[in-house]
Amino acid sequence: MIQKQVKVCNRLGIMARASSDIIRVVQKYETTQVYLCSEDRRSNTRSIMDLMMLAAVEDTVLIIEANGPDEEKVVNELQVLIEETFPANDRY
Repeated sequence: MIQKQVKVCNRLGIMARASSDIIRVVQKYETTQVYLCSEDRRSNTRSIMDLMMLAAVEDTVLIIEANGPDEEKVVNELQVLIEETFPANDRY
């Protein structure tokens, strides 16, 4: 299992569109379990409701947890998505 800390840089936080993009990334790695964790919540990254319940606004620090054969790949891909792609794209 690996963990990596990320900071939500999207001005809107992790809402519906961002959540669906996170799910799209994670679904490519079917055999790896992935969670996003805040101070008081651990959310399954395959559930849009779980992700939205994090209530992760801009500047929220989250921990990506992954366990499985592709854990390193999925964690790195999610880090880029959350810290670089979301803030660079007006769609979010």
